Amino acid sequence: MGTQTIGWVSWLLRGPQRSGARASAAARRLATQEADASEAASDRTPRRIFATGMALRVAFLTASGAYVFRPDYFGFGWEAGRIASSLAAGRGFSDPFQGTTGPTAWVAPLYPVLLAGIFRTFGTYSRLSGFVALTFNSACSVFTAVILYHLGRELFGERTGRWAGWAWALLPYAVYWPTRVVWDTSLTACLLALVLLLTVRLGRSPTGRLFAAFGLAWGLLALANPVALSFALPSWAWVCWEQRRKGVLSPPRLLGAGFLFLLCVVPWLLRNYQTFGELVFIRSNFGEELRLGNGPGGLGDWMVWLHPTHNFQQLERYREMGEVAYVSTRGREALAFIRDHPRLFLANTARRVYWFWFGTARDGLPEPLLFLRTVAFAESSLLSLAGLGLMIWTRKREGFLFAALLLLFPLVYYCTFVLTRYRHPIEPEMLLLIVYLLASHGRDGPA
Repeated sequence: MGTQTIGWVSWLLRGPQRSGARASAAARRLATQEADASEAASDRTPRRIFATGMALRVAFLTASGAYVFRPDYFGFGWEAGRIASSLAAGRGFSDPFQGTTGPTAWVAPLYPVLLAGIFRTFGTYSRLSGFVALTFNSACSVFTAVILYHLGRELFGERTGRWAGWAWALLPYAVYWPTRVVWDTSLTACLLALVLLLTVRLGRSPTGRLFAAFGLAWGLLALANPVALSFALPSWAWVCWEQRRKGVLSPPRLLGAGFLFLLCVVPWLLRNYQTFGELVFIRSNFGEELRLGNGPGGLGDWMVWLHPTHNFQQLERYREMGEVAYVSTRGREALAFIRDHPRLFLANTARRVYWFWFGTARDGLPEPLLFLRTVAFAESSLLSLAGLGLMIWTRKREGFLFAALLLLFPLVYYCTFVLTRYRHPIEPEMLLLIVYLLASHGRDGPA
């Protein structure tokens, strides 16, 4: 299945082949042989990246024992794990916290549903389920490396694509998240990279299949993490603009992609409306997230002691009021605090911007490790911005897409709070920009 998927991605990016019309027959044969050899090597690279990256992650997962969780341990997927256990037990998409709390839309549905399938097959909160869930995350992470290879090759050339793919496959930081955290983090990163790849490809050589993949990818991404929809307008607008500029815009195909997106999302919206009696767009908990980052006693970080999983009083309020009413009340509390303390909100927002790009200060790490992580975050942020600047300086049109992604994706976290893993979905694109910068430095001029 993995090989078929890699082959599909490779086919998706394979452009039309060209040959010189005036070349001699011998030269054409030689050129064809060289092109075939180059294409064969390019076809092998994604498979090697996938095999090596997957072996590394499974080996680390097995050796570290990260798949071993206490039975019914909340750290196994947090709210997604609770919802998955409810689905596996036949109680529906409900109960995100301790005990029975009723129907929910606290988190987006895609990852809990996938996790519920794992629970049903391998046992709820079992060690085998932990291993399979983290292996699935690892597969998403390695597919991200394969996508980076194709995206880098498409934008910057074979060498940059190859370096970026191998870097993501082997980078210890990229190995950590999929093998330690049962959450949608790696799935979101993979789908977001795929969406960017499809956006770039549609701007260059639109086909009906690419449009279909584009609509479906956006639908799955919305159901995995709706925060990524902040990139939707630039992505769709880019496709329309580039195709219109080249005179190949096809409104029926564009509408077809939109239909496939809605086909993914609308059933969940209808479920939420039927369940809660009002429109809830994918997930319900924005008001709570806003309150956990903005309120008395807070300095812009996550006030975890007010979360229903850590605060029995808040859990009882949630049970008594119901999810939608509770989240709405919490949102009003946050907005009232922001209105009454605008300067503090601006100061806290500035702190959150810093934490997003330079690392949070509240992960319980020893000081030396915290310092090293801050340095690594700072270097990656500054180098990726330098890579983006180089794209803009060399007039690479796709620089707009990278700029929009880096600008828009973090906005919701600037207003709420920041955790270290929140940056991970856009870190593959940051890595590609860094590799592009370094690869260009090794040439006579920019790529």
